[in-house]
Amino acid sequence: MPADNTMAMLAQQNGINLANHRSQKFTLELGIKHELILIMDAGQGDIIKNQYPQLSGKCRLLSHWNGREDIPDPYKKSLEFYKLVYQQMVNAAIAWKQVLQD
Repeated sequence: MPADNTMAMLAQQNGINLANHRSQKFTLELGIKHELILIMDAGQGDIIKNQYPQLSGKCRLLSHWNGREDIPDPYKKSLEFYKLVYQQMVNAAIAWKQVLQD
């Protein structure tokens, strides 16, 4: 599926083009390919850990380095809520970038 229209618009306003983004179903093979699996909320981590226990050590909250709070899904919510979630994602990504660069 392509990116949600509202999130794609917010990203575009911030210089990020999601036109070619396509979601994909998470699989064991996909998880094995990566050293780190960033999740939006603890529930996503629980699902991955239950289905693929061998990947449990790779899962971290996107907000791990800036509060460890769940980041809610803005789908079908107000534009203001999308903006709030977008900023939470940006702040979390910046925190990860700083940690990974050190």
